[in-house]
Amino acid sequence: MKRGDLVFSSRYLEHVAYAKWGIILEKVHDPLATSNKVFKVWWGDGTIGNNVWDYDLTLLRELQSRDKRGSERLMRAPLL
Repeated sequence: MKRGDLVFSSRYLEHVAYAKWGIILEKVHDPLATSNKVFKVWWGDGTIGNNVWDYDLTLLRELQSRDKRGSERLMRAPLL
């Protein structure tokens, strides 16, 4: 993941009606993250997520390659 990537919160993917998407602003340093990456994310609802861990994020392009029908449903869902 890198700056500018469109991501979805993995926590919301099971509930497509509440899809939360965002754009990675930057990689941030977190001393607790020894083997994971941590990012600052600008969410679609206008809030900023600080210290969002990589395992809580899914890249849009990964969703599209895994399940075309699932990503189409996600794109039609209201974005929060």
